[in-house]
Amino acid sequence: MEEKLKIRTLKVPAHPSQEAPPIYVSFQVASVLRFEQDVDPAKTRLLAWEGRFEPLLVGSKKVVIEPLRDLDDGEALPLLVTLVDGTEFTFLVKPKRREDLGVDRLSGQRVQGPRQL
Repeated sequence: MEEKLKIRTLKVPAHPSQEAPPIYVSFQVASVLRFEQDVDPAKTRLLAWEGRFEPLLVGSKKVVIEPLRDLDDGEALPLLVTLVDGTEFTFLVKPKRREDLGVDRLSGQRVQGPRQL
């Protein structure tokens, strides 16, 4: 059965104490995160990625995540993205569920409270 990709728009919390939005990934599928502003490659990182992911590809307004294997259920790794203006985002990279297959579109703007990007 062929799976269809979908674009998913995330809501990013304005306060770091709120739960980080999940980014769902799957083995043999590269996930592309696109922001409205350029991303700082030196300050963008995926924690504890070794052996689980290819090195992040970061350039212009995009971050590309490519798993080397399927993640285990319950496994979640923090992805820290910093834009060139210093705005920081934290996401949790998790194994995809069938309904989560897609591409994430993200904004580089912070707002008061959650907002659609």
